[in-house]
Amino acid sequence: MSWWDYGYQLSVLSESITTSDNNTWNTEHIAKIGRVLGLREEDAADECRRMGVDYVMVQFGGVNGYPGDDVNKFTWIAKIGQGADVDDPRPDINSLSLYDVVDENGVFTTSLSMKKRLSECVLMRFAYDGFCDVMAPSTRSAVERYGGASYIESNASSASLATAIRNDKTYTCVDRARKQLVSPHLATMDRLHEFEEVYTSSTWLVRIYKVKRGPNWDKIWV
Repeated sequence: MSWWDYGYQLSVLSESITTSDNNTWNTEHIAKIGRVLGLREEDAADECRRMGVDYVMVQFGGVNGYPGDDVNKFTWIAKIGQGADVDDPRPDINSLSLYDVVDENGVFTTSLSMKKRLSECVLMRFAYDGFCDVMAPSTRSAVERYGGASYIESNASSASLATAIRNDKTYTCVDRARKQLVSPHLATMDRLHEFEEVYTSSTWLVRIYKVKRGPNWDKIWV
């Protein structure tokens, strides 16, 4: 599974079936994919198993600076995902609200003012999984020194706090595609546990994750 943009390339290169491609006319199906990418990890993994998905691929430009990655596409992915007509029997599943895609100023960002709910989307988890720990390991402790991720998000509009963080030589996790510091929520998130990273290219542009088998992995969903 991936966003529909890469369907043809993936089917040719991997000789595998993809969930969608550039000729998918079923907009409801594309909307379901968008919805899954906006779910929290556990819910997204369950949906992937229901859909028969074995692997998920995302594009991430945080290392090489590519601006056309899935993170920058996410406002459209989330908006399209809102159109999914889903009859889900689980009342506790928490679909992403478009309100959570933007910060308190109405701006889409993955920097200091990014909302926690957006950072929990599985697409963001795929993109940034281990990113700050590898690229800037001192950032995690710096976040705690400034009061934690939630405190930074709530006070991101404070000029003094923002200036202090930007001048802090230990908070150095920078997303090169968006040319900004990475959200403290993303910098301190745990590694994925429902998905297994199986491939990340040398520039991190392509990241592929395998859906782990759940306790009822062999159950037939109807």
